[in-house]
Amino acid sequence: EFQQKWNFQKEVISDWSDELTSKTEKLTEQKQTLQENKDIWLRTDTLARKEKANRNIRNKIRDILSEFNKAEKVTVDEINNSLTLQTKLSEEIVDVDLTIKKIENLLLAKNSEIFVRNAPHILESLTGKADTAGISNQVKDIWNSYTRTTEEFYKENKGSFISTLIYFLLLLSFILLLKFFSKNLKSDDPKVIKALKILKAPVSASILISILVLAIIYSDAPEIFYSLMRIIIVFPLLIVLNNLISKSLRLPLYLFALLLILQQFKLTSASDTEIERILLLVINVIALGGLIWVLVSARFDGAFTKQSQENKAKVLTKLIIGLLIITLLANILGYVMLSLTLVNGTINSVFAIIIVLTAALALEGVIIVFLRTKLATSLNVVKNYPEKLERVLGKIIKLIIFAWSAVIILKNFGIREIVYSWVEETVNKEWIIGSFSISIGHILLFFVSIWLSVTIARFVRFILEGDVLPRLNLARGVPGAISTISSYLIVAFGIVVAIMGAGIDLNSFALLAGALGVGIGFGLQDIVRNFISGLILIFERPIQIGDAVQVDELSGRVLKIGIRSSVIKTWEGAEVIVPNGNLISNKLIN
Repeated sequence: EFQQKWNFQKEVISDWSDELTSKTEKLTEQKQTLQENKDIWLRTDTLARKEKANRNIRNKIRDILSEFNKAEKVTVDEINNSLTLQTKLSEEIVDVDLTIKKIENLLLAKNSEIFVRNAPHILESLTGKADTAGISNQVKDIWNSYTRTTEEFYKENKGSFISTLIYFLLLLSFILLLKFFSKNLKSDDPKVIKALKILKAPVSASILISILVLAIIYSDAPEIFYSLMRIIIVFPLLIVLNNLISKSLRLPLYLFALLLILQQFKLTSASDTEIERILLLVINVIALGGLIWVLVSARFDGAFTKQSQENKAKVLTKLIIGLLIITLLANILGYVMLSLTLVNGTINSVFAIIIVLTAALALEGVIIVFLRTKLATSLNVVKNYPEKLERVLGKIIKLIIFAWSAVIILKNFGIREIVYSWVEETVNKEWIIGSFSISIGHILLFFVSIWLSVTIARFVRFILEGDVLPRLNLARGVPGAISTISSYLIVAFGIVVAIMGAGIDLNSFALLAGALGVGIGFGLQDIVRNFISGLILIFERPIQIGDAVQVDELSGRVLKIGIRSSVIKTWEGAEVIVPNGNLISNKLIN
């Protein structure tokens, strides 16, 4: 709570500092404008005295100059005040940074003491005289603290809650429309069947997706806000999963939901209190007993479509049981910090990953059904390549799930900052070779930039060839030339960005390219010749995609014209890759 408050305070002070900087810049511009106008009137006054102008005119000029002096003085005073305030705010930001650093160090120190016994034996704690008044005061203090924090958070984000509600209603309306459309949708595809099951609960699916978005938008929210969201999300989660999982897993799911609600009450209790330890013991016993019952009663048998999934579920359950036994023993012996870390990390990670997976399934189901609507199929790329789009979007969703799940696990076990610091230090570590420096970060940035440029180029080419260019009234061959040139321009731009991002001096690179030019001239003549020939084929278009051609003894129809080679499909159905140099230099019949 304190860390969130200080981070918010830092953001407020930074905003004030930015406003003062903007105000100072405007005042400086205003001062410069006043000075320029004042200089004009000074020259006017000099000219009036030289020409012996009327006294009234000269007095009027002096009055104007006096007003300029007053305005200039006021402006200078405001600039000085702004600079003074900026200095004070800068000092405040430094103090806030130091405070945040101290809080982070205290949290790290606390996390580093997980193997230290920080409480008496559980029997000593339970057989001792119960401090009812102390526990009651703890509850009151906790409640007052979270009430105050929630009120402050609501006041700060009051306006954005309305837009969030509008977003939820729009999402719900969209999913309801998809549900209405899906009534006439019939398919044997397992993905479609799963999507239709998800759409049976449109309100729950909307809440799941919306709360995931809320978790990203309100990243600085107090812990009580996240705990409330976790409790709220349990109910739509049960409704959606009830339509997806086997009947034998429904009772364990309900028990897990009860466990999660208890876990959220524990998280909202203050640290190092008797309430926290009692709730921790209750949660530990319930979780351990529930998982042992699930294994003994063979709830996993036949609950999954694949035997491998069933085996993985059993192995994971046994691992969690082992962790819970360790946490129970740690709590009994007084190692409460170790027990808290393992229980919070395990239960919160499992819960968060279930939420993310369920929300991802809901999102994927919405996408699958949407791709079968008339609006979506009006696009050629959706009409002609629905499976490809579903496959690509599914991969993107799985990649996001994997990355998000990793972050969730690191955060819940309290090692996210440690891992982030180690990764940052490793990535930024530089090796200096003469005047050239290189780091793992530069290497990763280089390859990631090229990968992104190639991926974007393929996507742009796919959209151009699949939907945009066929709708335009272009001569045959022109669409292929446009898409090819566009994709290669994007890749070339990505390579330049990759080189600059990797810290490579373009002048040195030009010298290196010049040196390589000699080697290219001798060793890569054929590649360069094919590349130039590809450009000729693209721009001059002596042959076009779909033409029936004969090159030497090869005959067929042109299937693709690339930058280095082209593909000709023979009349027998074979696809032959032909270097572009052969199409330009050899005898060709079109």
